[in-house]
Amino acid sequence: MGVSGAYHSARTAGHDRNPVASSTAWASGGPGESVREVTVYKTASEVPAPDWDALAGADDLYLSRRWLEVAQAGGGAPFRYFLAMQAGRPAAAVPAVLADAGVPWITGRADVLLPRCAAEGLPGAAALMERLGGKPASTLLPTLQVGGRHVGRSRVLGGGPDLVRELIAGCEDEARSAGAATVTLPYVDERDVCLREVLSARGYACYVSGSYSWLEVPPGGFPQYAEGLPARRRRRVLAERRQIAAAGVSAGPEPLDSGIIPRLADLEVALLARYGTPWPAARSAAALRETMAAFGTDAFVVAARDAADIRGFALILRHRDRWYARQAGFDYEFQGNLPLYFEVAFYRLIELAADAGVPVIHYGLGSRDAKRSRGCRGCAQYGFVLPLRDGLLRP
Repeated sequence: MGVSGAYHSARTAGHDRNPVASSTAWASGGPGESVREVTVYKTASEVPAPDWDALAGADDLYLSRRWLEVAQAGGGAPFRYFLAMQAGRPAAAVPAVLADAGVPWITGRADVLLPRCAAEGLPGAAALMERLGGKPASTLLPTLQVGGRHVGRSRVLGGGPDLVRELIAGCEDEARSAGAATVTLPYVDERDVCLREVLSARGYACYVSGSYSWLEVPPGGFPQYAEGLPARRRRRVLAERRQIAAAGVSAGPEPLDSGIIPRLADLEVALLARYGTPWPAARSAAALRETMAAFGTDAFVVAARDAADIRGFALILRHRDRWYARQAGFDYEFQGNLPLYFEVAFYRLIELAADAGVPVIHYGLGSRDAKRSRGCRGCAQYGFVLPLRDGLLRP
């Protein structure tokens, strides 16, 4: 069902409990339906957390209200937050951000993601590049990126097909008003059939953009985990743990606090540089401080230390009963062939998760084969692109 009526103020839309001058809203609903009121907020701090988070499940950390504030703080771009209420209850929600070539995050940005996926031979990406007719991928910018600026599982929270369609239409209207060249959803989960069908019906082009990974934690902890691996892999994993111990390195949980953030930032920068992404340590440190402020004790690190310093880490975020491996970094000069990544992000983390009764660890995108080799499950992610300018994509 499409948008009906013009935008009007949040106060007249019935949001007196949280009136904000920087929001807009519309109302819709057919005969016999309760009226839907959709408010569009411009800052995450204005979004009513109880309503938004009622729609975000245990697997939606990066669409939770507190993560939206972290994402906006480091986003460097205009954000919009669409929240639909029906019969006084939250019904659906989706964030969006207007991205151009100047935003500091590039992993899901259309002009970077599409060529990378084409170079990796992911289905549909090269064909979509051909539809640009030789134009650079930068012509996809500016884009309204819908479903969050995080990497993996871009989606609309809640809502059936009609409401999902309505929110996507609202995002498209917002994009046109902002002069965007495209609307993009970089990482739609293959299991999100409703959203994929809505986007396809609205004329979005589609390509495979990656694979999302997660691990189901066995209640018996590391011994049960290791026992469940193929025999050859199990022997290798046990040998890797002996190698770590023999090097005088031990891994354990530590609070994310200001005392270790400079070291963590340096290690993260080293990891990103190793994979061809230049990133200033000051920006990494700022993001870690923002995460610390937003998550408090729900953010911690699994740090690998020797007698001298932290040699590797994985940052873990708690959301409901799930853990999320957010980011990592390593001292590559020290590391050599030590499997520090697997120790902090898998073996020791699995021990800690089982002790805490955590059923699932989310690992996100990237390194699919390495994650699968350590027991992760996964599913495909799809990038969707809607051109808003005539001739941008050939038929």
